[in-house]
Order: sequence, then structure tokens, then C-alpha cells
Amino acid sequence: MSFSFKIESKKAIKLRLEYAIDYVKANGKRNCKIFQISEISLNANTKKSYTKRHSFADVSTRKHYPGIHSLTLIVNGTEWGTLDFEILATK
Repeated sequence: MSFSFKIESKKAIKLRLEYAIDYVKANGKRNCKIFQISEISLNANTKKSYTKRHSFADVSTRKHYPGIHSLTLIVNGTEWGTLDFEILATK
């Protein structure tokens, strides 16, 4: 899965950028996992664009189940937007 976003600063600031994914578990409940994007310092009146890819291949520590999952952008510990997406069962 790919997603992108832009950051614009009005003043000089240090930022920690992360994203969280709420995964659907086998029992249907959800579990949140946070992934770091970067820590940057932006000057005043600066824009920066990001494009990220996230793999949903099953690994030894995580199996992916069908259902509605969520992706949330986190800037300096504050959630800035959530999008839901669906993973379908493989045949």
C-alpha cells in the first residue's frame, strides 16, 4: 500500500513524523502498531512531501486478516487524520 502527504511549516519547527495502522486481529478486534517516518527540522515557510509504502505480506510476527483497517498520520504525538481501508480475503 502506498500513501503520501505534505507538511508545511509557518515557522521553524522540529517534527517527529509517524503513522499508525490499526490491524484487524483473528478475533475481529483491532491492534495498533506505530511506525516512524522521520525526525526533521523545518525552516519557516517550508514544504516537504512524503510518499510511503507499507507491505501487507505476512511475516513471522504478523499475520494479516480481512476486514477494515485504519491508517493514521501522527505529527509530534498528535493524530492528524485517519483513513480506513479494507483487506480482502485471499482465495
